[in-house]
Amino acid sequence: MLRIVIVANLLLGGSTATCNGVNMDKWECPKSWTSGGSAPHDAKDAKAFVALHNIFRCMHDVQAVQWDSDVHSGAKKWAEHTGESMTHSQGGTGYRKKGDGENLAGTFKFSKHPGVDATHMWYEEIWNPCGWKKSCYQSFSAGHMTAMIWKSINKIAYSDTTGKLAVGRYRDCLGNGPNMMGEYKKMVPPQKYNWASCANKVLNQCSAFSGVHKDDVEGCGKQSAAWSKNGMHMVYPQKCSKLYDRGGTASGGTASGGTGKPATKYSYVKGSVECKSDDHWLGKGFTVESCASAVEAAGGKFFIFGKGSGFQKGRCYVEKSSGPDCPEGYEKDEYNFYKLTSSRLRLNIETNIESNIISGDQHFSAVGVGSLAVAGVAFVAMGVVVRRKTRGSYVAPENNSDEELLESSLE
Repeated sequence: MLRIVIVANLLLGGSTATCNGVNMDKWECPKSWTSGGSAPHDAKDAKAFVALHNIFRCMHDVQAVQWDSDVHSGAKKWAEHTGESMTHSQGGTGYRKKGDGENLAGTFKFSKHPGVDATHMWYEEIWNPCGWKKSCYQSFSAGHMTAMIWKSINKIAYSDTTGKLAVGRYRDCLGNGPNMMGEYKKMVPPQKYNWASCANKVLNQCSAFSGVHKDDVEGCGKQSAAWSKNGMHMVYPQKCSKLYDRGGTASGGTASGGTGKPATKYSYVKGSVECKSDDHWLGKGFTVESCASAVEAAGGKFFIFGKGSGFQKGRCYVEKSSGPDCPEGYEKDEYNFYKLTSSRLRLNIETNIESNIISGDQHFSAVGVGSLAVAGVAFVAMGVVVRRKTRGSYVAPENNSDEELLESSLE
């Protein structure tokens, strides 16, 4: 049973949602980054992992989270059991307590901060594929991100025992877990503050995270050779303030209610075509305006947007063309080709990483698909897979089209 204690706030004339005496609707510096224990060997960046989660949660102004050794114990047991296999644990077993949320992400042994890398992959769903649309990110469409921001979550941990798979865990103070049907709008508020102000709050003003620096959490920041191998980069060559600030103000201000940024400018180039250059799929369900914004956030310069009423409708791709006239050549398809007329720093993601999520067990039975509570829903973190299109027509799922894998169903 969901139990939220509502405490009258006479000064503000409103109400505050609390859990165990803690205000869930306000981020405040925790007394310590951990509820007990220190960073284990299988989570070498545990403190930075918690700090980064708190930056994101500060941006949405929801209660702080702490590392928890019991949550970590379950994550580690599953990490050791599943090895490199991206397979979810079953709730209510020795591997995962009933109600605990679980995110998975592929990692690389050469990364200095696998937990931070995974956290950025999960949170980026707010813009890819959601384009900062509340109707998208306040739903299971952004299930990794919502597990991170769910305001009743207060204990987190992760384990990466192989150097190839991070198992993230989320436990809430209500005993229900994240991603409960019908609760998204209430439990996942929109961004209120921007990245810069929350990073300053967490890293510079909160003693719990002393010793953690910007470079430890800003996976969107400068690259180092130690974090890159064979063209696969575990960090984004773009500042987080560019990547994540959509609707957030300086901490202490008031949310704008709009995008907080001028609309992305773009222009139509050619219709019923796509460029033969490589591309980068950003998702489906877009408008051309939200597609342009997502392309800009991803550092792209050119894009195609699906038209009509068929398979291509609402699909958004960054086109990696070398020029606005598509020197690689056009081919006929149900897309329109556009160019941005104001683009930010180019994002060069060359990874091939999968991310999966499983959440509170009640979520799935509530929508009549109880089997999902065991298997989970398979995702690929959509911002981090680069594919080459199959020319002419899209191949069937049985032919292992990368695009179809991105929309994978059940494990």
